[in-house]
Amino acid sequence: MSNLTRCFMSMSPTITEELVWRAVNQLAAQGTSITNGSVRSLLAEWTSTKGGSFSTIAPVLRTWKAKQLVAHCDVRREMPPEQLVSRSRELLGDLWDAALVEAHASLESERRKLSEQTHVWLGQKEELEAKLASSHATLRALEDRAAESERRVQALLITVETLKGILGASSNRDAEAITSSLEDQRPTSLSQSAERPHA
Repeated sequence: MSNLTRCFMSMSPTITEELVWRAVNQLAAQGTSITNGSVRSLLAEWTSTKGGSFSTIAPVLRTWKAKQLVAHCDVRREMPPEQLVSRSRELLGDLWDAALVEAHASLESERRKLSEQTHVWLGQKEELEAKLASSHATLRALEDRAAESERRVQALLITVETLKGILGASSNRDAEAITSSLEDQRPTSLSQSAERPHA
């Protein structure tokens, strides 16, 4: 039995994350396949237990494998073949052309819609201007009629005042004529009364 094994056997049999990491590193140094089972077996040998639960071993093992994958991965990127570069450029060119065609089509559609809407607005503007001009003409006609009515009213008022004056003068003349006629008849009546014999 190795000194490491005796050391772990003399310690508490609790399986910790640190202990799992030591078992994984031990198996890696020995070139042994590292699995949940092999790690658990080694831990069981060290601690004289069942080797702990897989819920304790599995997270450590996943982390170790991820680190190994990164360590052995060649991060240097190789330059793509010239054919791949050329094809990529062609695809990018096709995509750009398609995007331009779509953009032009969309722009043309928007221009057409704007032109149609502008024609509608211009038609509505002309219709409103015609209605406004008609309203102005009607208003002017009404104003002319009102002015003509005002002139007629003034003329009628003048005529009425003139007629009042004429009627007043005529009434005065008639009254004077009647008075004059009565005065002319009065002396004759008095003479006739004087000439009558007394009874």
